[in-house]
Amino acid sequence: MKNRLVWLLALPLLSACPGVTDTDGPPVRERNLGIIESQYLRSPAVAAPSVVTAGQPFQATITTLGYDGCWRADGEEVTRNAAQAVIRPYDKIQGEACTGALVEIRHVVELRFDNPGTAKVVVQGRNDRDAPTFRNVTVEHTVTVQ
Repeated sequence: MKNRLVWLLALPLLSACPGVTDTDGPPVRERNLGIIESQYLRSPAVAAPSVVTAGQPFQATITTLGYDGCWRADGEEVTRNAAQAVIRPYDKIQGEACTGALVEIRHVVELRFDNPGTAKVVVQGRNDRDAPTFRNVTVEHTVTVQ
């Protein structure tokens, strides 16, 4: 009877994080394109200097939104050319029990533009599930390269 009560109490916690459980290790979760547009985000989706020096590396911080305390950054895909860097941040759910809290997740990417002029940092992600239409979105940040 006691074991049954424990399972009944644990069921809401286990169902808080959707995903597949690997019996040989921690829960395995789906990798998702990061949420970069939401009324719940307090930080900008992309933060980077407005002016950089040609040939010198700089950091861009991408902020995504997680819907549980167990969401974690899961890397970024970065493609570059002379005047543009496109960043696709990914997040995943990882952990035994999720809190249900909203969390901002930071992705820090090192970039460099070699030619003076104007360049763009483009972040491709998605909006949150509370939006009227769930869709992919893009946020751009212009950089002056000196």
